[in-house]
Amino acid sequence: MSNELLTLREVAERLGITYGSACTYRWREDFPAPAQTYGRVALWRPRDVDKWHAARPGRGAGGGRPRKVAE
Repeated sequence: MSNELLTLREVAERLGITYGSACTYRWREDFPAPAQTYGRVALWRPRDVDKWHAARPGRGAGGGRPRKVAE
């Protein structure tokens, strides 16, 4: 087992999302709590992030504007 911890920027890279999206997820969704913090820097375990990501619904699930229907 690795003792590696990830910054939020590294979490974003790992998930293939922008840093801004990672910031939004951190505060808006059921994002895992940081494993450690050093001052203002939060750090996450890769397994916690992967578990959270695997449990998220797929793209386009649950919302957004309905598609226009061609008449």
